[in-house]
Amino acid sequence: MRPRAIRGRTGCSCLSPARLRSMPQRHGTQFARQFGAASKGAARSGAKSAAYLQRGTAIVFARIMSALDQREFRPVTSPRPWSRAWPISAPKTSRASPRSRRLAALRLDRPGDAASTNDSASNFGDETMKAGLFRAPNLIEYADVPDPEAAAGDLIVRVRAATVCGTDIRIYRGRKTTGIRYPSIIGHEFAGEVVATNGVTRFQVGQRVCVNPAISCGHCASCKRGDENLCENLQAIGYELDGAFAEYIRVPARAIAAGNVHAIPESLAFEVASLAEPLACVINGQEKVSVKPGDTVVVLGAGPIGLLHVKLARFSGASKVIVSEPASARRAAALSVGADIALDPNAEDLLAAVRDHTFGLGADVAIVAIGVPSLANSALTLVRRRGRVSLFAGFSANDTAVLDVNLIHYRELMLTGAFGLGRLHFERALDLLASKRFDVAPFVTHRYPLSEIHRALEMAENGSAIKVAITDT
Repeated sequence: MRPRAIRGRTGCSCLSPARLRSMPQRHGTQFARQFGAASKGAARSGAKSAAYLQRGTAIVFARIMSALDQREFRPVTSPRPWSRAWPISAPKTSRASPRSRRLAALRLDRPGDAASTNDSASNFGDETMKAGLFRAPNLIEYADVPDPEAAAGDLIVRVRAATVCGTDIRIYRGRKTTGIRYPSIIGHEFAGEVVATNGVTRFQVGQRVCVNPAISCGHCASCKRGDENLCENLQAIGYELDGAFAEYIRVPARAIAAGNVHAIPESLAFEVASLAEPLACVINGQEKVSVKPGDTVVVLGAGPIGLLHVKLARFSGASKVIVSEPASARRAAALSVGADIALDPNAEDLLAAVRDHTFGLGADVAIVAIGVPSLANSALTLVRRRGRVSLFAGFSANDTAVLDVNLIHYRELMLTGAFGLGRLHFERALDLLASKRFDVAPFVTHRYPLSEIHRALEMAENGSAIKVAITDT
């Protein structure tokens, strides 16, 4: 059946196939009338021009109809591009994007062709599951809770790995309360396997997936401007929605429709895929300060996020990366992932060191990667004229800082925050991880089963680990 209306590259939706087929002859005649002339020479010229134009018009419309037959036109009622969910079938042409090639390499058929949409894994559906139940600040219990209830269009995912974020620690200690419920399940960096599809035809039981936890509405003022990480109606897994410190998790239909669920290849470990979310946040942060080839970048703090900033800055072409970190083990880790210099700010003059390594100018970019408010002003002193400063880290409620506004004014400094991620940031992060060109596997230094969630949180908090994973082994 042909669509009633079609949409081409021009965005026109008023052309039917029948009208398209009638247009070459009509337009050729119109051109002949327009370019006909009174004189014989002019008439011959006009006729010749009309013939050329009619022939050219016919070719153009023949190509349009050929494209229509090949379904290269999209019906007006088709979903928006970002409503896709993976996997997709292999591209039909050789001019496939890197992302399409990666997805095609998964060699996965469309799930609806192979399995019932109501299939579920045999180990799901026992009515209860184990979870780290967050009852109040400083109180998480390893307990039996009801299985997640899925409506039509939701996915149920078995959590195979969930990594602990610094924000999880802030929530656990009561320093972050926005969007948090009691009791609830936290944890937002995760990957796993589909165990129930509930009518979803884009995924199949047993499929390996990674989920972007930030679900934007798509219609508020921020979303319309493309700032979906600042969505006014943002909901996030691990905050407003129950998170991944559990055996199973429900992924709502709106997240699937928005393209927040991504298939991952067998070659990508679950715990590595879990790091797509923090890496996506780091990508967003460095976009805000435009880290470019040749830049000198200073990173304040070498925790997991700081180390991702170091590695991404180096990957983006920074010529020199300087790290400030009081813990010796983390300074060593910073050097191992690409830092040129790692200083102890308690024993060395950071400002003097930065000036020494930048011919007295200062760094191009300074990134505050730990939530210490006083570092905001320190970062301003470290950058050159027209330098860029990112307050990337999350700060606790009611934290304030004193800033030297004259530095900002007279040196024309750019100071910006960075919050969360968008879907494009997540896709880029996952592509980097799957490509094996951006290796973060060494970041995961400690692993615990869900039953030892308290030990996992303590290890993540005390600074002995780089990244802690709660795994289903």
